[in-house]
Amino acid sequence: MLTQDDHLALAQCMLNLLAQRGANLTACPSEIARCWSPDTWRLQMENVRLVAAELSQNGQIDILQKGLVVMPGQPWTGPIRLRIRRQDG
Repeated sequence: MLTQDDHLALAQCMLNLLAQRGANLTACPSEIARCWSPDTWRLQMENVRLVAAELSQNGQIDILQKGLVVMPGQPWTGPIRLRIRRQDG
């Protein structure tokens, strides 16, 4: 369970990394975990997925599976990619 400060730090790390990539490029959740917590990134994967789901519901990022956007709030299983939300929809 993340503290509120850690939650905010992870969300900011995720948004920064995805913004640097731009709206056309994605990142693997493991990349974000490694960036945020290099020594314990594997233990952080569930936290990354939880924060990604929240940011998706808030309209800040997209979660993709097989290149298609998973609708915010919809459950997913398996591999995902993340990208900053496109402003054109």
